[in-house]
Amino acid sequence: MKMLYTSSASFPSTRAHSVQIMNMSEAFAECSDFLLLAGKLKEDPEKIFGMYGISKPFKVTSSGWPFAFGRLLIFWTTFRGYWIAKKFKPDILYVREFILCYLISKLWRWRIALEVHSIPQRHASIFKKALLRADKIIVTNEAKRLEILNKFSIPSEKILLARNGVDVGEFSSVEASKVELRNKLDLPIDKKLFGFAGQFTAKGLDKGLLTTLQAFSKTPEDFFLVFVGGGEKELNSYKQAAKNYGIEKKLILHGQVPHSEVPKWLKAMDFLIFPYSPLNEHLIYYMSPIKIAEYMASGTPIITSDLPAVKEILPDDMATYFKAGDTDDFALKINWSIQNLSECLSKAELAAKKALEFSWQKRAEKILKFLKK
Repeated sequence: MKMLYTSSASFPSTRAHSVQIMNMSEAFAECSDFLLLAGKLKEDPEKIFGMYGISKPFKVTSSGWPFAFGRLLIFWTTFRGYWIAKKFKPDILYVREFILCYLISKLWRWRIALEVHSIPQRHASIFKKALLRADKIIVTNEAKRLEILNKFSIPSEKILLARNGVDVGEFSSVEASKVELRNKLDLPIDKKLFGFAGQFTAKGLDKGLLTTLQAFSKTPEDFFLVFVGGGEKELNSYKQAAKNYGIEKKLILHGQVPHSEVPKWLKAMDFLIFPYSPLNEHLIYYMSPIKIAEYMASGTPIITSDLPAVKEILPDDMATYFKAGDTDDFALKINWSIQNLSECLSKAELAAKKALEFSWQKRAEKILKFLKK
């Protein structure tokens, strides 16, 4: 099968969707004649592959967007995609932006597969048209499948559930001990470290890190927080918030790191935290967080809020759950986890085994089989 994956995204990026696109492109390229059309490449492809830990390079090209701003990039990518598709002659066009799917379907009639990662609140009519015009629809969790099936009356045979994946090999290749990793990353050896890795906010909304700071004001002095992945403005903001809660000495902040370095940070922790609050429907029901899959693959015990979208991926016997947004329950579960470390380690072992089901390669093979029907 010849596949043209068209995206208006820029690479490299700190956004989680860029990780997903890069890993899926690598997996698709292993079992198809594949080309990725990216909205913008800000570095040479080889350098980008290294930043994302891509071991098997694939064909990638840029839309050639000539400007620094990106307001019209999706339209430019649509038109560039038309000419590239005429030359490449794919069997299917693969997209994960519903507006891009809609625009492409207005211009020409290739077979289109739309991968849905959220149910948009705005442009619902365009979203519905994109669903109707797509030949195949891939969703990343059960809540999205049911929403599209029932609310938009899309036939079930047109929809495939394929959860987000993880590169387990990135974690198994980290052979250094926790002490060695902490020495390398300049982390304290004699403290209990609770880590979070990723963007601190999403569309301006805090991901629960403020709740985490408040909860940690109720924990012992040797319990340290490690936040990795913030921009300069965010680092300053959370540093000030930690001072307000009187725990500035218990918070270690680090900026963004290449995705290939993330496994080292996760495996250096005693616990990993996923503190997302129930701020909107996407976080509660529709997200399929790569972060959770990476946490699972690391083999590190997980403490997470009890959002339905998380529970769909991570069963109760594989993590410690607290009531989302409840700082008292969060603090209680943090202290409980240290006192019941052996139980938490057993849960982490089960989670690591389950993570093997989420490989990008298995996901790509499942999707390609569906697309050939």
